Amino acid sequence: MHHTAELWAKIGYRDHVVTNEEIACSGCKPENWCRYHVVKCCEDKGIRTCAECDAYPCENMKECFQVTRSFEPACRRVCTDDEFGRLKRAFFEKEENLRSLATLEQRGQKGQMTPEVKCPVRFDVRINGLEVNAVYSRDSIENIFVPLLRKLTKMRREKNGRVLALFAAPPGAGKSTLLSFLAKLAEEDEQSDEVQVLGMDGFHRRQAYLVSRTVVRDGAEIPMVSIKGAPQTFDLEKLTERVQNIAAGRTCGWPVYDRRLHDPVDDAVTVDGEIVLIEGNYLLLDEPGWRDLRNYADHTVLIRADAELLRKRLVDRKAMGMASREEAERFVEFSDMRNVRTCLERSGGADLVLEMVGDGEFAVI
Repeated sequence: MHHTAELWAKIGYRDHVVTNEEIACSGCKPENWCRYHVVKCCEDKGIRTCAECDAYPCENMKECFQVTRSFEPACRRVCTDDEFGRLKRAFFEKEENLRSLATLEQRGQKGQMTPEVKCPVRFDVRINGLEVNAVYSRDSIENIFVPLLRKLTKMRREKNGRVLALFAAPPGAGKSTLLSFLAKLAEEDEQSDEVQVLGMDGFHRRQAYLVSRTVVRDGAEIPMVSIKGAPQTFDLEKLTERVQNIAAGRTCGWPVYDRRLHDPVDDAVTVDGEIVLIEGNYLLLDEPGWRDLRNYADHTVLIRADAELLRKRLVDRKAMGMASREEAERFVEFSDMRNVRTCLERSGGADLVLEMVGDGEFAVI
């Protein structure tokens, strides 16, 4: 919030850097000052916040959001990309933030006092060329993610060397987005060291290899490329060699998968971080070769989820690039859901096991 307050002063929205208490918006509660005169409205309706109102967003609040958005061109002119990103989340997405509050407060009784509600945190990032708009619950952040980052930081300081953590999760669990979010949290948390995030997608076999080989599935011989993403379509030997180098504390290259080329790009990333997080579907698979990877890790995290929740998320994602939802459903059932079941049924244990109970909400098992 302090960063946002500094930016408000920079763009001229305030003539000084306000305090965190002044900048925080908790939904126009009666005890708060409000420039849009909605406090009396809340009092008259017997509610504590705009988010509880059936008429939200009313014309008055729409005017509020319109005024807020009018500052966007000036912000783009004077702010860096990083600064504008902060303002976008905290300032220009005010309507969406209050909608999130409304969703949470609907769990309580309308018109009655409800417990303090912690708004979820929105996280926008580009993953594999796609814009991803994720939301994480405050409880997951405060009780799982931040403690995990601080634990890894403590391990690194006690070890006085690099710490490697493996994160395994089935397709559709949002592991790439989650690790990007953890990297952002680590930057912002004063008690956590920064982390370097890597994915195992760069170890896909090359397209020429996959199209020139076949596999047997359901009694039929099919091209290996048609099951791309299954365990046998990854170069496990190469992955193991790179993981060994990272565990040994060496600076090394790391491949990244290019979805435009449909092939990995070798040594696209230099691994030199002191806390390295690697995510992938099969990093904790309890099968020959795969199960050896955990021996090089200082910490392991396994994310589980309901198969039907994953199916819905996968179909939603795939439908964005296909002609119809039906086509997406067929593809997900043939390819992705088999890999989901492999992860859910054949992964080994972990130091930390999480259950994804909803979008952006996790529980420790």
